[in-house]
Parts: sequence; structure tokens; C-alpha cells
Amino acid sequence: MTVKLMVLYTQPVDGDAFDEHYVGVHAPLVEAVPGLERWESARVVRSRRRR
Repeated sequence: MTVKLMVLYTQPVDGDAFDEHYVGVHAPLVEAVPGLERWESARVVRSRRRR
């Protein structure tokens, strides 16, 4: 069975602190999920608006 889960967060006040917490706390929890084959994390950055 394939399951996909997407989690979106609002823009944090301190992006670096958010990343540090995510990598230090949440990533190890994800790694501990039994049967997990793969997980990904990405950061969306602002781009210029199209005119």
C-alpha cells in the first residue's frame, strides 16, 4: 500500500530556527516510522512575480 502525506506550514518568523527544530526533532521521528521506504523534505522560497 502506498500512502502519501503532505504537510504545509505557515511562514515561520525565524526560518533558521524552524529548520533546526525540524531537522533535529521531526526528521528523527519520521525516520523511526516502521516500514518507511522514503521521505522527502523541501523548502519553498519566494520567487519573483510574473507580470
